[in-house]
Amino acid sequence: MEAIERFAHYKHLVGPIDLDVVLYDKMVSVHYRYAISELALPKFAILNEQLLLLNLIRVGTGERITPLAVSSPFDYAESTLLEFGVSVPKSDSNAIVFDKVDLEKPFITQNNIMWQYLEPQLNHQLELLNRDNSFSQHVQQTLFSALPRGHFQIEDVAIDLGVSVRTLQRISQQN
Repeated sequence: MEAIERFAHYKHLVGPIDLDVVLYDKMVSVHYRYAISELALPKFAILNEQLLLLNLIRVGTGERITPLAVSSPFDYAESTLLEFGVSVPKSDSNAIVFDKVDLEKPFITQNNIMWQYLEPQLNHQLELLNRDNSFSQHVQQTLFSALPRGHFQIEDVAIDLGVSVRTLQRISQQN
């Protein structure tokens, strides 16, 4: 459970995806959404995030944890269903649900010294991100990193942000 909480807390450092973790009596449900509320998550992002979290838990515990349920607005390939170990019904939203008992299992190894070193740095980076988390800020940061590479056409920026050119134009006009 602590791994999921840390993962959700620091997720913004690696991508504009938010996790909503909902605790129930006997289970925990994790839902993913794009940090920019106007946009929907594409299939690849949802699938990638669900598998990433599942594999994090499996590697950490050293056990083949199987989620209680997985849902997605998209159909998944048979090989993906085998990896989850459960069927994945098509739904309006996405979720991966775990048994609380599975999430109470300790991770095989623990490196508190490394965590004590990393945690202040991670918190500092989150603070910097949270100062201005607008879509315009994301576009500006992407442009600043794209200029030295010479990849600053609208198509390049849209790809880096994970949106279509039309969506980028529409949202930029609203801001």
